[in-house]
Amino acid sequence: MRLEPAGGVNWIVGGNGAGKTSLLEALFLLARGRTFRSAGHGSLIRKGAEGFKIRGRFGRPGSTTAVEMTGSSGGKRLFENGIRVRRIRDLKERVRVRLVGENPQKLVEGGPEMRRLFLDWNLFHVEQRYGEDLALFKEVLGQRNAWLRGGGKGPRVWDGDYLRLSEILTEARERFVGKLSVELCSLRDRYAGLPETTVYLRTGWPEGRALPEMLNSAFSDDVKRGFTRYGPGRADMVFETGGFRTIGSRGQTKLLVGMVQVAAHRVCRSMGGGPCIWLIDDLPAELDRRALDSLWVLFRECDEQLFVTSREDRSD
Repeated sequence: MRLEPAGGVNWIVGGNGAGKTSLLEALFLLARGRTFRSAGHGSLIRKGAEGFKIRGRFGRPGSTTAVEMTGSSGGKRLFENGIRVRRIRDLKERVRVRLVGENPQKLVEGGPEMRRLFLDWNLFHVEQRYGEDLALFKEVLGQRNAWLRGGGKGPRVWDGDYLRLSEILTEARERFVGKLSVELCSLRDRYAGLPETTVYLRTGWPEGRALPEMLNSAFSDDVKRGFTRYGPGRADMVFETGGFRTIGSRGQTKLLVGMVQVAAHRVCRSMGGGPCIWLIDDLPAELDRRALDSLWVLFRECDEQLFVTSREDRSD
């Protein structure tokens, strides 16, 4: 299939199993290098086929770039303008996509790793060195954990870099979450039916305690466990309503998550981030008409390219 989409809203309409979500998945693969579906959906390769190929040409004023991904039983390969690149983050022209997909409530209700991924993806596009610092932090954390599994003997050579990078990542996350909270409050005021929800960052160690102190106090236990208990790898972006983690109904939670994505987009644009493609899958599910209309207005106000799936023609 070859598709020439419009620069604004693109409706993908069809019945169940027609391939609507697969089109969004193809765009997501070119932008993120991975699928947004769970492992339960099976292989990316259609049964009976030897592989797959997805190619997209993305343009902005004055430039275009072609990104291609091929896949087989041996794995995936990525190309930019015909030249192979190892990883998505090595692309010279990154394609940014925001997904409001099946069960978006997982951003609020799921595990903290999903919210860390959300934070890190946004910061990667607006903080110049964030991606490099995050990759280095993970490397240092891996080395420190390997040292702990070996008994933690000798000088604590990894602690200096671990603490330095922890401070850099945490400060960046706190800045972003602070801006996100302001934007989210502004958006929430436009919809009276949504409970008052606060968002804040848990750093990954006890509030009011310093990370060097926690590393020292937890050292013996960390050696027994074989991993580092405290640090940015345990951070979480927390949503609370009235002091509780439960937001409300599934429809209210879905509405909140949509607003969070719009708020994050506004923060990124205010910090110099580039344009973004929105992938919106079956938006009407679990939303009443008022909530649906409110959220749709917010998406349109972003003034970006949208791909929207629906089981009925909602192009009005």
